[in-house]
Amino acid sequence: MNKSLKFILLTFILFFAGFLVFLQVIKPRIGNIVAAWVDEQVDARISYRDIDISVFRSFPSVSISLDDLVVSEKNAAEPDTLAALKRFSVVFNPVSLVLGRLDVEAFVADQPRLNIERDSTGVLNWDVFVRKDAPDTSAGAPGAFELNLSRLVLRSADVVYHDNVSGIRIELNGWDHELSGRFRVQETVLNTGNSIESFSFTAGDMTWLSNVALEFDADIEADLENKNFILRKNRLKLNELGVVLDGAVNSTEDGMETDISFRGEESVGLRDIVSLLPALYAENFSRVETGGNAGFEGWVKGVWRKGETAPFGVMIDIDDGVFGYRGEKVRMKKIDVRADISSPGGSMDNTVISAQDMTFDLEGRPFRGSFVMKNPVSDPRFEVTASGNLMLEHLTSIYPLEHIDLSGELLADLSFSGRMSDMKEGRTANTRTSGTIGLKNVSFAHDMLRPPFSVPSARITLQPSSLRFESAGVRAGKSDFSFSGSISGYMGYFFADNAMQGRVQLVSRALYLDEFENLEEEKKPLLLPERIALDIEADVGRAVVRDFDFREVRGLISLRDRKLSLSDVTASTLGGTVKLKGYYSTRDGKPDTEFSVEATEMNIATSYESVPLIKTLAPVAGYSRGDVSAAVDMNMKLDDALKPILETVSGKGRITTSGLKVEGFPPVSKIGSLLDMDQLDTLDIGEASLDFVVDDGQVTTPPFDFAVNDISVTASGTTGFDRTLDWVLEMTIPSSYIGPRGKQLVTGLLDKLPLKVPDISLPDTLLIDARIRGSVSDPEIGLDIARTATRMSERAARGIGERITGALKDRLLPDSADTTTQEPGQQSLLKGIDGQLKTILGGGGQDTTATEQKADTSKTDSSSAKEKGLPDLLKSLF
Repeated sequence: MNKSLKFILLTFILFFAGFLVFLQVIKPRIGNIVAAWVDEQVDARISYRDIDISVFRSFPSVSISLDDLVVSEKNAAEPDTLAALKRFSVVFNPVSLVLGRLDVEAFVADQPRLNIERDSTGVLNWDVFVRKDAPDTSAGAPGAFELNLSRLVLRSADVVYHDNVSGIRIELNGWDHELSGRFRVQETVLNTGNSIESFSFTAGDMTWLSNVALEFDADIEADLENKNFILRKNRLKLNELGVVLDGAVNSTEDGMETDISFRGEESVGLRDIVSLLPALYAENFSRVETGGNAGFEGWVKGVWRKGETAPFGVMIDIDDGVFGYRGEKVRMKKIDVRADISSPGGSMDNTVISAQDMTFDLEGRPFRGSFVMKNPVSDPRFEVTASGNLMLEHLTSIYPLEHIDLSGELLADLSFSGRMSDMKEGRTANTRTSGTIGLKNVSFAHDMLRPPFSVPSARITLQPSSLRFESAGVRAGKSDFSFSGSISGYMGYFFADNAMQGRVQLVSRALYLDEFENLEEEKKPLLLPERIALDIEADVGRAVVRDFDFREVRGLISLRDRKLSLSDVTASTLGGTVKLKGYYSTRDGKPDTEFSVEATEMNIATSYESVPLIKTLAPVAGYSRGDVSAAVDMNMKLDDALKPILETVSGKGRITTSGLKVEGFPPVSKIGSLLDMDQLDTLDIGEASLDFVVDDGQVTTPPFDFAVNDISVTASGTTGFDRTLDWVLEMTIPSSYIGPRGKQLVTGLLDKLPLKVPDISLPDTLLIDARIRGSVSDPEIGLDIARTATRMSERAARGIGERITGALKDRLLPDSADTTTQEPGQQSLLKGIDGQLKTILGGGGQDTTATEQKADTSKTDSSSAKEKGLPDLLKSLF
């Protein structure tokens, strides 16, 4: 390498290195210049995270980038974000810096998010650009820009435009845009390329395009000074539909004058038009096969003004079309459609959408319809007709439904005209609705539900104010039911948030409700619908739910605001009759229920097996036979499987029986084993009634009386939901029923009492209190015979007193048998002696039921009084 080349290369390297150093030195100044310029141009708040300068991205030009740039309103109390950019780059000529200015060549925006909105008063939130009557653009002005823009780039932009005046909303997602040209000259050709992943256009309540993929490439002849633009065979693609545009756009004093025509490409077909209507092909567009002739054309001609559109028209023509899916034999044929969208200009509300005559043939069954909509923005007015008959299995071949199988015949003859506002507000007198919908041999099956449904025949008559069901029969598995009646307010329900009312009659020979099953992996509770007020008059011959077998179910079932109520529903079940009142509600998103049951002569054994809640509340029912009657009020929360959440169960009730047999109930059998008696193994209970209260996880029963085999029982206590027991049985038992081991046990218990019982035989009747604790399967029994001991002591005391009194009478009053000969003083003496004996011996004829604790505190004193008082009395007498 010669010295000259080395010198030049070294000089270039040093110059380039110096230039990089120079850029880093002036980097803060450039940032200040950019910030100052932006602040002069817009009345908005500008912020960014970092500034970067690079000579490599756009060599030989230099780019300066602002990272995480945010543009927001400046003076608002709660400023909205107008734009947020991942990176905003300005490409400029570095040589211009030597001349004291900054010549901008390109703007590049990466991942911009733009929010453009015009409020109801017509104010645009992006109206933040500063207007200057005489801007200073002289070269010598400090910090001035000389715009020499040749390229504008957007990458992955998301833009939302919402005009509250016209009701127009435009959304663009994934927009890649590049515009290039010589912007400094008066006349130039602008080259633009656009690719949008998703484009949506809405006017009022009407969505014209939804999530359409859009491409637009154009060469535009531009007169930048006069703002006139001419389109020359530019191509627009909407999904699969290719459109060619021609025309011009010229700026005027009061708007933009347009004269544009467009038409489908020569190869346009039905498939291309169908691509704009995803609802027609679901997610199977790659399998769509079409045929026939199709045409698409339109125009826009007039002046676009602020808040006003130019006149426009779009025409769609389909002739002898064919539609189907590859791999399916069914084809929709003879498709003829003449549709147009037109507007005389001004408000978008002047637009009219019309398809006066639409016909097709589906497997030999013709169908005809028409559709007209006016005033789509302010208050859409519809005129719709439909008539024909279709086989549903053919329809689902054209429009597949996921997880659903449909078959059968659909017949329709409908006509409707009216405004959306009248439908929402229920002003049915202003609408015209007539026609019928019929179903024949229809079957419905869903992968996640069973059993499948079939409708042999059904007819629905449409009227402006109501839907009337006539002879609608349904079969599902072994179940059948038919219903008739009417529903009013259906328009307000479907098109607004209004309630729907109705009354129907439900008749069924048999309903096997256990057959209806949700097969989804995640079971969810049955959530009742809102805004429905429906009364159902039910007459069901047989209804089977789990182990319940109801017969002759009749009554009123009402649905109101997510609450299903039963009013005096009667049925025969479990060998008796029931009357039900109550509700099932999901108002708070969780199911809960409250019910009142009046049951008469129900078989208790069958009830125990059929009603899981009885196993929790009354475990003794599992050892019982016979019939009971009950009046029960309960409320509780339910889990997702509609089973009671036990900790939420509360209520009260009364149970009565005229005859009940309890066999082998472990707690009672254990008492019988302790007392060595067989009479408690089987309890034959006659008439009895008991009250109970359910709360805090247990059932509390106040004292109630019943008799078993000459044994009188007063029972009370609590039963826990965990089958734990805490009961007391106060029993009066004939001593002859108690075997030797039992009598030995009783005698041993008597000997342990502090109140000594004289050595005499057991009475004919024993008073025994049994305390039952533990659980049903493993009970703990405690026996208390204090009442028997007290009774025996009192009987012994009375016997001693009677013998002493008799002896004293014989000694002191020989003629005591003849009270008529006694003097008043003698009678008084006898009464005094008798009273003292009763006090000393503890008789008095009173039946005390003192507990063991009372016996401990009082019987010792009583015994000492007897030991001390009797000798004193005898001494005073003799």
